[in-house]
Amino acid sequence: MVAEYAVATGDPDILDEGCAMLATLANSFAAGGHLVRYPAREQVHGVSGAVVVCDDGCDDNGFATAIERIARTCDAG
Repeated sequence: MVAEYAVATGDPDILDEGCAMLATLANSFAAGGHLVRYPAREQVHGVSGAVVVCDDGCDDNGFATAIERIARTCDAG
Protein backbone atom coordinates (compact mmCIF):
# COMPACT_ATOMS: atom_id res chain seq x y z
CA MET A 1 0.00 0.00 0.00
CA VAL A 2 1.17 3.47 -0.87
CA ALA A 3 -0.87 6.32 0.57
CA GLU A 4 -0.47 9.94 -0.47
CA TYR A 5 -2.69 12.44 1.36
CA ALA A 6 -3.20 15.03 -1.40
CA VAL A 7 -4.22 12.40 -3.93
CA ALA A 8 -6.58 10.69 -1.51
CA THR A 9 -8.25 13.89 -0.36
CA GLY A 10 -8.07 15.79 -3.64
CA ASP A 11 -6.37 18.79 -2.00
CA PRO A 12 -6.04 21.19 -4.96
CA ASP A 13 -3.18 23.17 -3.41
CA ILE A 14 -0.78 20.23 -3.44
CA LEU A 15 -2.44 17.71 -5.78
CA ASP A 16 0.16 17.94 -8.57
CA GLU A 17 3.02 17.26 -6.17
CA GLY A 18 1.05 14.44 -4.56
CA CYS A 19 0.41 12.78 -7.92
CA ALA A 20 4.10 13.00 -8.78
CA MET A 21 5.13 11.42 -5.47
CA LEU A 22 2.49 8.69 -5.73
CA ALA A 23 3.48 7.87 -9.31
CA THR A 24 7.17 7.65 -8.41
CA LEU A 25 6.59 5.30 -5.49
CA ALA A 26 3.76 3.17 -6.90
CA ASN A 27 5.38 2.71 -10.31
CA SER A 28 8.68 1.76 -8.69
CA PHE A 29 7.05 -0.90 -6.51
CA ALA A 30 5.01 -2.21 -9.46
CA ALA A 31 8.15 -2.42 -11.61
CA GLY A 32 9.66 -4.58 -8.87
CA GLY A 33 6.77 -7.01 -9.18
CA HIS A 34 4.73 -5.86 -6.20
CA LEU A 35 0.95 -5.50 -6.12
CA VAL A 36 0.24 -1.85 -5.36
CA ARG A 37 -2.92 -0.42 -3.80
CA TYR A 38 -3.53 3.21 -2.96
CA PRO A 39 -6.41 5.24 -1.52
CA ALA A 40 -7.79 7.93 -3.82
CA ARG A 41 -11.01 9.44 -5.07
CA GLU A 42 -10.45 7.78 -8.45
CA GLN A 43 -7.78 5.99 -10.49
CA VAL A 44 -4.87 8.35 -11.11
CA HIS A 45 -3.59 8.47 -14.71
CA GLY A 46 0.01 7.28 -14.93
CA VAL A 47 0.00 5.50 -11.57
CA SER A 48 0.39 1.73 -11.51
CA GLY A 49 -1.75 -0.24 -9.14
CA ALA A 50 -5.31 -0.50 -7.96
CA VAL A 51 -7.17 2.41 -6.47
CA VAL A 52 -9.15 1.78 -3.30
CA VAL A 53 -11.83 4.44 -3.25
CA CYS A 54 -12.02 6.23 0.09
CA ASP A 55 -15.32 6.37 1.89
CA ASP A 56 -16.89 9.70 2.84
CA GLY A 57 -15.03 11.66 0.19
CA CYS A 58 -11.63 10.84 1.68
CA ASP A 59 -11.60 13.62 4.25
CA ASP A 60 -9.25 13.15 7.21
CA ASN A 61 -11.44 10.40 8.69
CA GLY A 62 -12.02 8.70 5.36
CA PHE A 63 -8.28 8.73 4.64
CA ALA A 64 -7.45 7.05 7.95
CA THR A 65 -10.24 4.52 7.48
CA ALA A 66 -9.03 3.69 3.96
CA ILE A 67 -5.48 3.13 5.21
CA GLU A 68 -6.70 0.78 7.94
CA ARG A 69 -8.89 -1.14 5.48
CA ILE A 70 -6.17 -1.50 2.84
CA ALA A 71 -3.48 -2.38 5.40
CA ARG A 72 -5.45 -5.44 6.50
CA THR A 73 -5.08 -6.86 2.98
CA CYS A 74 -1.32 -6.25 2.71
CA ASP A 75 1.44 -8.66 3.63
CA ALA A 76 4.11 -6.08 4.50
CA GLY A 77 4.21 -2.64 6.03
